[in-house]
Amino acid sequence: MEKLPTIVMKPDSVEPASIEVQAGEPLVFHIKNQSKNKCHILQFPELSESVHMEQGRSGLLIIDPVPGTYTYGCKPHHGYMNENIKGTLILKPK
Repeated sequence: MEKLPTIVMKPDSVEPASIEVQAGEPLVFHIKNQSKNKCHILQFPELSESVHMEQGRSGLLIIDPVPGTYTYGCKPHHGYMNENIKGTLILKPK
């Protein structure tokens, strides 16, 4: 798991704010919720992909997009939304 790209959900941000990788095969991300929120939902809206992560937990998200630029961030849920929790995924063609 340590070799996987990791996205960490913080109370008011997401780290890293930008990820740049080569496209060509499915991407596996290690997602961690290190916030004080009971849960976070990390979403890639343009890909219709998301993962629900309880406080203090971690998990995996697998996506297989074509080259391009995509956003990721906090999905609104249970009346909660933080627009600062966002990042950019850049997939470069091979």
